[in-house]
Amino acid sequence: MNILRSEAIVLRRRDFKERDLLVTLLTRDRGRLDGVAKGARALTGRGAASFQALTHGMVFFGEKPAGGLVSIRKLDPLPPHFTLQPDYDGFLLASYFSEWLMLCEVSPADAERWFLLLLGGLEQCLEAVTQPDSANPGAHAQHNPEKPQDADPEIGTKAHRLALARLEFELNLLDCLGVQPKWSRCVGCGRVLFSGGPGRWAPAEPGPFQLDAPSGVRCPTCALPPHGRGSRHAFPLTAAELGLIGALRDPDRMEPPPPAPGALAGLERAVTGFLEFHAGRLPRSLALLPPSSSPKNS
Repeated sequence: MNILRSEAIVLRRRDFKERDLLVTLLTRDRGRLDGVAKGARALTGRGAASFQALTHGMVFFGEKPAGGLVSIRKLDPLPPHFTLQPDYDGFLLASYFSEWLMLCEVSPADAERWFLLLLGGLEQCLEAVTQPDSANPGAHAQHNPEKPQDADPEIGTKAHRLALARLEFELNLLDCLGVQPKWSRCVGCGRVLFSGGPGRWAPAEPGPFQLDAPSGVRCPTCALPPHGRGSRHAFPLTAAELGLIGALRDPDRMEPPPPAPGALAGLERAVTGFLEFHAGRLPRSLALLPPSSSPKNS
């Protein structure tokens, strides 16, 4: 049996027999792989800790001529080390990302694209939980019981960084699924929605806009009526929310833009609804995310 190797991230592990593990990996060049790590549960097993969920490393495995489960010899951890388990919120969000990679079809031809999607999302989670909160007098405002539930977490806090990481992951996921809407033009009339120039991501009109799940963004003139045909899959967007999307999709931006109040919560509703329409379902772990970053679809 030839021994192969690939850069990989552990998506899931399950006990198998008395001493073994069933492991699902996302590999950089082959997509998802299911395999058996023999003896990994034994006290003297080969690097049992390296098969923890979200571990990033180089996997060595053998394939049988008839196919089926591969035989995993070992997984050597590589940096960055995603030590997210001690941070509950960060680990939940990272688990949400990895569950998407279990739900989606990952062809070997597109394996690297999907691998980099998850790797980038995990790196953003790690940065969000390790970066200190900025000196902000309202840094803990998200704990205020009088604050509306769908309000954004305070800028500069861990909750805000995780909410941005989730939004960026979901936007990149739309790319991988091939359903990214064209944010810059109305799908109804073709009108350019942004003003251009120095503030090029400022919408050309005040809105409200609409994210129509079957097609894309609609300007105020082309927006579907609230109770008309197709409105069930049309999500409202304010000018601030559309502007934040434009800034996040800007390939030349150097750092995340500060969103207007409420923009993140509104975008989460719209983008998650758009994903659900095209993917047909959502990860069950979405229900475990904190309320400030898991608003219900409208």
